[in-house]
Formats: sequence, C-alpha cells, structure tokens
Amino acid sequence: MDEKQQALDTFAAKNNCSQSVLLPFAQRYGVSEGQALQIAAGFGAGIGQMAETCGAVTGACMVLGLMAGQQHPQNPELKQETYRLVGEFARRFREQFGELKCRDLLGLDISDANIYQQARESGLFENLCPLYVGAAVEILLDMIEKPGAAR
Repeated sequence: MDEKQQALDTFAAKNNCSQSVLLPFAQRYGVSEGQALQIAAGFGAGIGQMAETCGAVTGACMVLGLMAGQQHPQNPELKQETYRLVGEFARRFREQFGELKCRDLLGLDISDANIYQQARESGLFENLCPLYVGAAVEILLDMIEKPGAAR
C-alpha cells in the first residue's frame, strides 16, 4: 500500500490527522507503528483540540524531523536543515490551502467543545481533513524523493 492510501486509511480508522501523516513514514525512520501513534496522539485537532496548527502539518513536521533532524546539539547544521525543510513544507501547504491553522482550514474554531461536536456530527472532519492529510503526504513524498534531500 502506498503512503498516501495508508494515511487516508489511518484517518478513516478514526486516528487524528497528525497520526495519519506520521504513520506511513514511521518505520522508514525506525519508529514502530505503536510509537508513531503515541507520539502524534496529542497533535490532532490543531494540537490537542486547540484549533491551532493543522495535525497534517504537525505530522509532516515530525516526519521531516525524523528525516533530517539532529540528535546531538553538536550538529547545528542539521537543526537548520530541518527548519529549512519545515519551511519548504509549510510554504507548499500554504500554496495549496492558504493556511496552516486548523480553525482557518475548517472554517470553525473547534477549540470550543460544542462547535467541535457540531463539526463531528456534520461530517466536517470526514469531508475536509482527508484533503489535508493526502496533500501533506504528497508534499512529503515529493520532498523525500528530491535529489539531495536529507534521508
């Protein structure tokens, strides 16, 4: 199964956007499925249902960190490379959707529990979030496959 389909299937199985984007790439970078789901668990619904940065974006940032991130403070170049990659991802995501924040992408502030429930009942997440999850994976795949991309 390809990464995009795995991400969409993960989302359809009621995982959050962040989990859905991270999971297809986790094993490539030595992270188990269970660890990936745990790591990304708090980032759904715009980081802990605060309607801030979209979970598809935060999941992509995690993938980029696994791909290029520093493990030791003695290597500041890797930190800068990770920031560059995150900036490139954000630019490309914004080009497609205009925003990075969950509340702006959904058109609702789901940090309010009542609005969150209304969004859930209306199928808003099922209608919009797969677009963001799929696009995040497509952007990541393009970035990973680029010549010279950090691995």
